[in-house]
Order: sequence, then C-alpha cells, then structure tokens
Amino acid sequence: MPITSAPVSPIFAAGAGLAEQPDSDIVVLDYKWKLTKKYAGQFATIDANAAAGYYFRGVTQVIGGYTWVIAQARYHKVKPQVGFLEIDYENISGQVSPDEWQIQRENLQPHIERHPIFQALSTGDFATVQMAFAALTATGQATAKNQFYGSPNQALMQKLFDKLKHGFETYYLAGSRYTWSTYYLPGSAPGLAAGGVTQTPGGPAGAILPAGNEYLREADVLGQANYSPIGGIEKLERNWVGGPNGWWDPDIYPAG
Repeated sequence: MPITSAPVSPIFAAGAGLAEQPDSDIVVLDYKWKLTKKYAGQFATIDANAAAGYYFRGVTQVIGGYTWVIAQARYHKVKPQVGFLEIDYENISGQVSPDEWQIQRENLQPHIERHPIFQALSTGDFATVQMAFAALTATGQATAKNQFYGSPNQALMQKLFDKLKHGFETYYLAGSRYTWSTYYLPGSAPGLAAGGVTQTPGGPAGAILPAGNEYLREADVLGQANYSPIGGIEKLERNWVGGPNGWWDPDIYPAG
C-alpha cells in the first residue's frame, strides 16, 4: 500500500553524527507493535534534523525488514554540546484494523400482492383489484368490484381487496443484509462500487450466507475510521441485501 510521509534522511547511518545507545531497542508487543530507539550526538545536529521534519509524526522508516512509522519523538540537551534523542515507532501493519463482517436480518417488506397466496391471480385480476381499491367514489368501487365476478379467481380477488382496505399493503419477509468492512492506509482504498447489480458476495462470510438467496449489491460507503501517525485510516463498507431466489428483477438489477 502506498505510504505518504516526510522525506527520510540517512541520519542514523554511520558517520551521521548520532550514535545509538546501549539501552535502545525497547520493543512492546501490543496490538500495535511499538519500538523505541535512543540516540546521542551533537545537539545542533539533532535540532537541525528536527527542524527539517525527520522526526515528525508520520515519517516512515524500514527497521529490521519492517516498516515503522514515527508516533512521537523527543530530544533534549544533556551537556552544552550534546543532545539525547528518543523516537517512538509503531509498526505500520498495526495501523490497519482487521476486516469486520456482519450478517443481519432484513425485512424486505414486499407488497401484499407478491405474497404466495395470491400467485394464482392474473395481471388483469390485479389491475381490477387495484382499480376498486383506488376508486374515489362508492359508485366507482362498486363498478370495479362487479368485474370480480367474471374471474375464476373471484374469492382470491376479494381477499386481496379486503386486506388492502384494512391497510395490509406490505407483509414481513425475512431477507439478510451482509456487511463487509475493510480498512486501508491513507489514500489506499479501492474505487467505490455504485451498486445496483446482483452478485455473489465475497469477503470473509460469503461462504456462510443463507442458502437459497440472491444478493443485490448496494453502493459502497467510505469514511475515516480513526487517526494514526500516518493520517486518517480509511474504512470501506460493502453491503449486500439478500432475498429469495428470483426476488431481484434481472431487467432492473443485472448481474454484475
């Protein structure tokens, strides 16, 4: 992942005027590995390097094959010409949190017309029921309902009409929402997906999602999760909503 930092000078190389001290290399094996380096040398050299930004928070350096980032530094005089410098590092990999995922229930709230008990109704039957339901006058409603008698599904049409009149316009249907969040170093997050397509979800929980569902990808969400010595760690959130197979109209939501 790309890392943006201030320029790093070979200020710790032999002959650079700074000598690492015997009690250097203090290592803390926490969630974020931490390392403290101690140096002594000409105070003027240390002060000039500090002014140039070489000890600033966020500067990176490779130590022992690992990339470390400066969390903070401090220096002071110990003699008129001699200075003492301590630099606290954190391992760069510890700046990024591990992936997170969650599978939650999702109420799809379909229209009552989509309930399986009404699957025998034809397009014309639905249109007639809707006409009766939307009628603005009692006469208009009675006219529309008279057309129920011409359908072999008269009883089912009446049942749908009654439910609509009693406010049952939707019903509960359990789906699932799968959220997968990943974290990135500043400026390293991939491009955002616009969503609106059906696809098989990936990520750490893709293989354990409920069987018999198909998933609609929603638009991604990107934001700053926390602040580290190298800047704002970015959190990318991907979301899929699952419904029963055939739930998402392929004309509206193509495979992606």
